[in-house]
Amino acid sequence: MPWWQVLLVLSIIITLFGIFYSMQAARDVESGKEFDRGVGGRASKHKIRANPIFWSYIVFALVITAVAICYIFIYPDGAF
Repeated sequence: MPWWQVLLVLSIIITLFGIFYSMQAARDVESGKEFDRGVGGRASKHKIRANPIFWSYIVFALVITAVAICYIFIYPDGAF
């Protein structure tokens, strides 16, 4: 398996783990298990959109996907 395919698979696994973890944290907050008292009312209404970790996973996935696609076109035979 070429290195870019390994990179692509790893980025998908990490992205899925990050999304699952962020959603679990949001469920904990909504159920009242955890609540950050320093967060304002407006941000606490939109827990997913206001979560910078969630957005960092999205940006990371997009960057890794773009780089992998670029390398697919630059090196169509793989890293041999």
